[in-house]
Amino acid sequence: MKVLENRGVTDEERIGQLQRELEAAILLGEDTDRKFEEVTSRRYYIAFPVVVRLRKLLYAVPLSLP
Repeated sequence: MKVLENRGVTDEERIGQLQRELEAAILLGEDTDRKFEEVTSRRYYIAFPVVVRLRKLLYAVPLSLP
């Protein structure tokens, strides 16, 4: 009976540890998602005007064929 009690305590400690690790992993994942969204939105706002200017330059210059 003592072995089962000891095993139960060990299992409970392990479950507690796994729960803490899971909570930390969830927080890390949420933080990573937030940072990814920030970077992609910033990249869009930086890159979009450049692309628009390049398109204007490309289509504003008439092509001369030989």
